[in-house]
Amino acid sequence: MKLSSHVQSRKKTIFDLPLTTPTLSKISKKLSRYGGMIRHIANWPSYLLFKSGNNKGAFTFRLRNGKSITVQKQMFPPFKEIFFDRVYLKNLPARLRDMQDPVVIDIGANVGFFSLFALLQFPKAQIFSFEPMPFNYRVLQDYHEGVKEPRWKIYNEAIAADESGLTLHYMNEDAFSTMASVFHQRNEQNSIKVPTQSLSGFIKSQGLDRVDFLKMDCEGSEYGIFYATEPEDFKRIHFMSIETHRGNEPEHQHAALVDFLRKQGYQLQEEDYGKVGYIWAHR
Repeated sequence: MKLSSHVQSRKKTIFDLPLTTPTLSKISKKLSRYGGMIRHIANWPSYLLFKSGNNKGAFTFRLRNGKSITVQKQMFPPFKEIFFDRVYLKNLPARLRDMQDPVVIDIGANVGFFSLFALLQFPKAQIFSFEPMPFNYRVLQDYHEGVKEPRWKIYNEAIAADESGLTLHYMNEDAFSTMASVFHQRNEQNSIKVPTQSLSGFIKSQGLDRVDFLKMDCEGSEYGIFYATEPEDFKRIHFMSIETHRGNEPEHQHAALVDFLRKQGYQLQEEDYGKVGYIWAHR
């Protein structure tokens, strides 16, 4: 019997694809993302309705801890990367999730999504967030004031190799967040000098005998920060999630930082995509 033209022309879905390794990987990532969404977002059905429509503007996510975060639609990708994909917890031992009152340092906080995720994951955490770009910091301030969590401290400065300040290059200051790097690219016409302090200097100034979790996404500053950190301070840092960015010097490469951290005694997993990579390290 001949099938109708409607049946013949049915659009293929992911379930029609052969179960090859790439297809299974895609399905696994999709399921993991939805699992993260349901785990952390209380009003996830409303979000799916919002997503399926032609809605513009912002959506207010209600977290499982009772807090709410209003996110502009243009900022959904980094929000989902942190809350749905849990990229900064990926490839770290499960014992990380059992910490009751961790000390967390967020270097390159942007508008604060990871810090807010850390508060959700670790309700009793003490969090120090650093964001040097003025516009990003203003949005970070808004989120900080909305949460009203005294254990969360924010700083409008950068962590760097020393306290002499840092010049960051950026293309433009858009309406949602500004990406700035120590590496000057051709299309980046603007620059800004920002105040800095070193990681070891901050640890000392706060009297921290431990840093349970260090998250770092600082667009190329990661190399100078780590290479200037005092060896005894690495013994205080237990878990790290680092986004790496390719520079022009041999020591400003993903592989160089992987080798350096291994020499500091860390076990790690890493992924290198060329311009950007990830390192998950732990003791």
